[in-house]
Amino acid sequence: DTEEVKARLLVNAAGPWVDHVLSATVGLNDVHNVRLVQGSHIVIGKKFDDPRAYFFQNKDGRIIFAIPY
Repeated sequence: DTEEVKARLLVNAAGPWVDHVLSATVGLNDVHNVRLVQGSHIVIGKKFDDPRAYFFQNKDGRIIFAIPY
């Protein structure tokens, strides 16, 4: 079964499979805008009014995200 849906905006939240989803759904085959990055997400208590999240990268390429909540 197929169904047509119309929308002004579409959020593709497929993570590392975003290219596969774009290829399978709308036929975009040369999309390589997302690179899989392995890392850790640490949610920390929000101490300041600054809304930004931070990341720290190790020498081996791994990333740690610190996300104030």
